[in-house]
Amino acid sequence: MFDVSGLSSYEAPAELVSVWEQHIQTFTDIQERAIRAGALDGRTNLLVMAPTSSGKTLVGELAATTSAFARRQHSIFIVPFRALADEHYELFRERYGHLLSVVISTSDWTEFDTDIRAGNFNLAVMTYEKLMIFLAHQPDLIQRCTTLVVDEVQLLSDGTRGAKLEMLLTQVLVADKRPQIVALSASVDGVNGLETWLGATMVSSSERPVPLTQSVCSVSGSAEILDRNEGTHTEVLIQAQNDREEAISAITHRYLNEGKQIILFRSTVRKVVETAHRLRTEMPAIGISQEVSERFNALDDSDAVNDLGLCLSSKVGYHTADLTYPERRLVEEAFRSGEVRVLVATTTLAMGVNLPSDVVIVGDTTRHVPAKVGWSLQNISVAEYRNAAGRAGRLGQSSAGFSVLIAERDAEMGQLINAYLLGHIEPIESQIPKRPFTDVVFEVICAGIAQTEDELTNFLASTFAYTTFYETVGGGFEELRRAVTEAVTYCISSDLVFKEGTYLHPTPMAKIFGAAGISISSASRLAATLQQVEATQLTDADIVFDVASCTEVGDRPWVRRRYGVDVDPRPQHSPAASATSPGSNLAVTLGRRALTPDDRKSLIRAKCLLDWIAGKPQRAISLDFQNMGAAAARVRDLGKYAAWLLDTLAQAAEVRGASETLVDRLRALALAARYGLSAELAPLARLRVAGISREHLLKLFTDPSGKRLYELEAFLEASDDDFEGLLTPAQVTRLRNAITSELEDSLRRKQAGHVARSEQAGTPRKLVEDLYTAKGEGLEQAITDALNHIGVSATRIMRQPHGEEDIRVTHPDGTVIISVTASQHDTRLIKWNKAKEILGAGTGLNPINYVCVGRPGFDSLAERSAQNIAREAGTRSISLIPIPVLAELIVRVDEGLETPEQLADLLARHRGVMTIESLPGTPQPK
Repeated sequence: MFDVSGLSSYEAPAELVSVWEQHIQTFTDIQERAIRAGALDGRTNLLVMAPTSSGKTLVGELAATTSAFARRQHSIFIVPFRALADEHYELFRERYGHLLSVVISTSDWTEFDTDIRAGNFNLAVMTYEKLMIFLAHQPDLIQRCTTLVVDEVQLLSDGTRGAKLEMLLTQVLVADKRPQIVALSASVDGVNGLETWLGATMVSSSERPVPLTQSVCSVSGSAEILDRNEGTHTEVLIQAQNDREEAISAITHRYLNEGKQIILFRSTVRKVVETAHRLRTEMPAIGISQEVSERFNALDDSDAVNDLGLCLSSKVGYHTADLTYPERRLVEEAFRSGEVRVLVATTTLAMGVNLPSDVVIVGDTTRHVPAKVGWSLQNISVAEYRNAAGRAGRLGQSSAGFSVLIAERDAEMGQLINAYLLGHIEPIESQIPKRPFTDVVFEVICAGIAQTEDELTNFLASTFAYTTFYETVGGGFEELRRAVTEAVTYCISSDLVFKEGTYLHPTPMAKIFGAAGISISSASRLAATLQQVEATQLTDADIVFDVASCTEVGDRPWVRRRYGVDVDPRPQHSPAASATSPGSNLAVTLGRRALTPDDRKSLIRAKCLLDWIAGKPQRAISLDFQNMGAAAARVRDLGKYAAWLLDTLAQAAEVRGASETLVDRLRALALAARYGLSAELAPLARLRVAGISREHLLKLFTDPSGKRLYELEAFLEASDDDFEGLLTPAQVTRLRNAITSELEDSLRRKQAGHVARSEQAGTPRKLVEDLYTAKGEGLEQAITDALNHIGVSATRIMRQPHGEEDIRVTHPDGTVIISVTASQHDTRLIKWNKAKEILGAGTGLNPINYVCVGRPGFDSLAERSAQNIAREAGTRSISLIPIPVLAELIVRVDEGLETPEQLADLLARHRGVMTIESLPGTPQPK
């Protein structure tokens, strides 16, 4: 065993070792094995396999940060769940924020996507699906990645995420320049050659740093205790009870009385909530701390929040997918702090969040799942049980963990021991053969991975699915080729793919849809929506209905049933909420004599989504869709998935050549769906400030004073009195701090990224740094030097005889006048009255364009005014360019991605506000 200081001999930088020494005491067995096997060398692929709570995640952390810091390129850490991504991001930013530019990208977090596409980061945390989307638009992202950490790689067997993860890993494995892959997996009993497919060295350990004692307890109170060292023995844990629910309560109270903290797993959301309520009534209500109370009071009003508050007052918490992100985070932190003594959760928590406890109780081994007709009873998997039980025992905090699995009868205990405590964990199994094969082929074509049927077949023959299924029981290579031909024929018939000779080409719209992972059926629907919206000017309700008809939005809310019959949802669509265009899918559906089951689903989801977008209070939405699966978190998920589809639709509209007005409208609708607020509130909503709810933001938006306090610069400059009746002083302070912190972090992140890229391109570091740091005339000179360095003729106007212009750029069509301005502090945006001074300057030079370059950027009024001028038909022309955008252009020219002539043309012809996203050649977001 070696200590942290010994990592310097394994290529670990001293700066990182210094950080690790503050947080790591000793290494576990699996950590030491992985380090010795090459985790830090940036070259060796590893499959790291060990039980839950053995310290695998730290292996990935060490590999990713070493690679990012030492090699000054990018490391990417991918995880299956948003909660895990949040957890890793916060940890990495706290530990390494002073050394590395750390970013995150999930379906919830899109704020850093522009920086990721531009390469302005060192370490990125993403979900599997988000990296797939990035690679579809920007395959070279993986070429610039030195280490890819794949957390929970055993989820290749997961029916929801497995196929996407496998397609992603296949794309990485066939790339010309591949990163080091460090795959982390819980223990399984059959890897099916996964390490060979990954080209990895397998490092495994069965050792748990904190020993786990497992048991099965019957309703009679008798338990079989399995100790790995001493074998099995019988012990009475509780007095005999009448049923499973009573037994669960009795065991919970036993360990609470011993001062233990408990996680209690139930198989369904309903059982979780019922169990938490029962325990709450059995425990004294002693209230909650001031800190928890403040955060609790800031949550959006809903029935779930009231229930949660009652439970928390008795030291009981519950955690399900029906809770919103802020609600889940509050519960998680209350459990970590000890405020919550017993946490009731679904078994998905076992993998989604790192919340170890002293004791784990697994209350069920079966659950009801949807079937073709009604419901069927399904056993939980061994892996699911082991992940749950593995949460018992705190590394560094306790000497042992204890788990209890509940049995209905004594006779059942032996069966459960053999099945779950001693049983084999299910082997890793590819999910690609279980997906619609046409969707698989469509995604590969649209991602540009393969352009012919032969290339498609060869790529799919490189998957884990081929070696474990197609090659053995799936008919082999020739059967795969036949299936590819059949799927290609279907893709061509959809008009989303066309064939020239042997080459297959997705249409521009199809490339957008397929790269986003949208099924071919939904892609066809959205393509038809775009054609119709241009022809008949569909209303927002029409567009939302078409999006809600795609399976990708999820299955909530459900259609209400009465006496076993689906209720017609059309009465819920009032004329005001369902204004439609004649001939739209919504209008046709509302006018049908009889509805199909899919019609009912689409109508009910569209109505819920329209209410959410309109800002209807969460409690009112929940009441309208009571008993229809429309918990607050489910409504937010509906909005989030709809936003993803609307964003994709906006991109498709752009590549189709739709008007800028339509593209802007779709993007604004996407923002409204994402946050359940007007798009104008998005800059505040995306800050996710604790204690600032959706209702608080709606108050700012509807404030009759007309001060537009929801705009960042207006918020920063307003007095405390301006927020009277809208926000408390504490809330105002938190929001102000969040705004300034985000502005500073964004500028610092972009600076770090541009400096790193400029060094790789051979540009003098100081040239780019001065753009971000120089002041006054020094900034004017820095811009002049940068433009001349890349070959754009620029001259400072020292005496400025014609006004306020600072720099003159020579262009074949005439002169471009550039004015340079910067705020005294980088959190203050440039105002319109400062930016527009350039319009009155330089008239004697008769310029072809007026450009204002500002640091850090421009306020909302300046951006709106510049965009309005850009739409005018007259000769006035102004372009506002934030310093980070100019720096991006300079770096691109040095990287060979742009020419000096192209940059000069942009300066001469661009009108309005220039953003990195709007630059030619910028890979577009999902």
